[in-house]
Amino acid sequence: MAENITWDDGTTDWDQPGATWDSTTTPVIVPNPNTVYIPFAPTGAANFQFQVTLDGAEYVVVVNWNLFGQRYYINIYDTAQTLIVCLPLIGSPLSFNISMTAGYFTTSLIYRTSSGNFEVF
Repeated sequence: MAENITWDDGTTDWDQPGATWDSTTTPVIVPNPNTVYIPFAPTGAANFQFQVTLDGAEYVVVVNWNLFGQRYYINIYDTAQTLIVCLPLIGSPLSFNISMTAGYFTTSLIYRTSSGNFEVF
């Protein structure tokens, strides 16, 4: 006889059958006045790139389209053109930040899908 097991975290109601996520109750992060915004404007002719200061040092971020993966990837290089990190472009919603530099830098680099901007803070 199979046992019917359900998961319940005891906090949210989104795990209940038929429940839907209510985005109106999700808090929106207040922008940091020190945030640098870089509009993401890729073209089919060349990789999108920009310079950024992370933890007080200059780096170059190159965003390229991966044909096999069918998505964008970011590559962070130091000034000697040494690759520091390569990972898929991860979009952050308005309710929280997903730092693509976590574990590498204390400075956060995020991509905000709603505005199409990179944010550095």
